Amino acid sequence: MTSHIGAVGELRQRWDGDTMRFSLDAIGQTVTGSIGVDERDVRLEVNLPGIFAMIAGKVKGRLREEGQLLLSGPKKG
Repeated sequence: MTSHIGAVGELRQRWDGDTMRFSLDAIGQTVTGSIGVDERDVRLEVNLPGIFAMIAGKVKGRLREEGQLLLSGPKKG
């Protein structure tokens, strides 16, 4: 995610049970969100403030693609 929105500064994260909450700073804005994990699902929620709302669709599609690749494991072959 940081490579898509030009994040600078520290990525802060903490686990609350099966949910990781995070925040990071990018171009004077703070992006927050969470990743919830259970036996069958992973749910990512990202709150894009201000100027990032304009690129929400693009970021959403890219995060979905990359997340599915990460969860599918290594390629067999």
